Amino acid sequence: PYLVPPVLYPDGRYYLKMGCDTRSDVLFTSLEQMADWFWRGNTDAHKIAMQTFLRDLFPGLEVLGWQTKPCIVCYTPSGKPFVDAYDDQIFVLTGGNGTGAHPSDALGKLAADLMVTGNWNSSLDRDPFRLQFADDWGEWLEAPLKDHFGDGSRKD
Repeated sequence: PYLVPPVLYPDGRYYLKMGCDTRSDVLFTSLEQMADWFWRGNTDAHKIAMQTFLRDLFPGLEVLGWQTKPCIVCYTPSGKPFVDAYDDQIFVLTGGNGTGAHPSDALGKLAADLMVTGNWNSSLDRDPFRLQFADDWGEWLEAPLKDHFGDGSRKD
């Protein structure tokens, strides 16, 4: 599971984001499947397990309400997120590869700095974070993701 620190939102409330990989995770292979998950997916399927985990982790935590939201993990060929400029008007930060929650603040700052200054202001090598375009999505899907999901189902 992952857990990010509580964030104060414009509505004046703090929200705590958490999530995890589950045995019911599915590899989507079409835009239609992704859209269906966002519109009709059972986001409450693991709600009780997640609530139990959080209460066990923080026994005295007072929770005023619970919400579940759909989420999709985006994978990149390099295993690194894309943090890049497509052109001088379009910037991209995507592809957390299942581990994007932890470095999300740092990645957001890196992307924001790239947008504002046009410069890569990091000691990290920029090349693994550059946009990559696939000419044949089928070939790309077969390579890195098949190793993780086989037939599209989690196997852990």
